[in-house]
Amino acid sequence: MALRTVGERDAVETSQIVVSAIEFDLDEVSFEGETVGFVQRAGHVFVALEGARHDRAEECGQYLLWDLAATRLLERSRVRSHGLAA
Repeated sequence: MALRTVGERDAVETSQIVVSAIEFDLDEVSFEGETVGFVQRAGHVFVALEGARHDRAEECGQYLLWDLAATRLLERSRVRSHGLAA
């Protein structure tokens, strides 16, 4: 699936992510062959859970839109891969 995000200098970037439904309210999000986290529906919000394993993933944000939760996971993944603090 293509995920469009706003990058540096307001440039729109498109990233290819893989989304796998784990449960009715839980999706696994992968980027470049690695699991970056999970998006879990909790009532009216989508919770971004960062980590490769759901049982050890840590919450990194709550959003009204699924796309924004997935974007947060992708941003955190890019920060980690460049060795920067989130």
